[in-house]
Amino acid sequence: MGSYAVQLARLASAHVTAVADSARADFVRDLGAHVVVDRRRDDVLAGDQRWDVVLDAPGALRFAAVRPALTSDGVLVSTRPLSPDTVRGLRPGSGPRATAVTTRRSPVDLTHLAHLIDTGRLRVPLYRVVALKDVASGIEHAGSGQVRGKVVVAIAASPLPSGSRTPGHGAAPGPTQRRMN
Repeated sequence: MGSYAVQLARLASAHVTAVADSARADFVRDLGAHVVVDRRRDDVLAGDQRWDVVLDAPGALRFAAVRPALTSDGVLVSTRPLSPDTVRGLRPGSGPRATAVTTRRSPVDLTHLAHLIDTGRLRVPLYRVVALKDVASGIEHAGSGQVRGKVVVAIAASPLPSGSRTPGHGAAPGPTQRRMN
């Protein structure tokens, strides 16, 4: 579950169970997850627990594998378009279902997210700031799977504009920085 998804789910009063490797468990808990399941040790879908919503942010899960772990009116939300097999497996009426979400530009949504950030209700975890000359290593590191937050490229001479919070404390990129990840 992505850092924003955990926080937004908590803001919506959801009880959040996140799946992460043990190295990221404290980070995900700090973002607001009530429970963190170690992805390498436990299969969160294999137990007796039933879920109202399973958010598959990486788009890696198959509906057939998730369906038994959903409540009778539960839903798998994926960022990957639904496969023809998934669509065929859905029956009209009640019962577990799947849906895919896509993002689009929305000034209203962006204004709301900016408000949540400005008021401190939504954090933008900042992992590392890299200089423009080091952008290649920043991109490589961002794709390593080891990042706990955003990697930001500093365009100006100063890595953080005055008044910005230090890395790791939820700072959002300033006006002279651009997000990479």
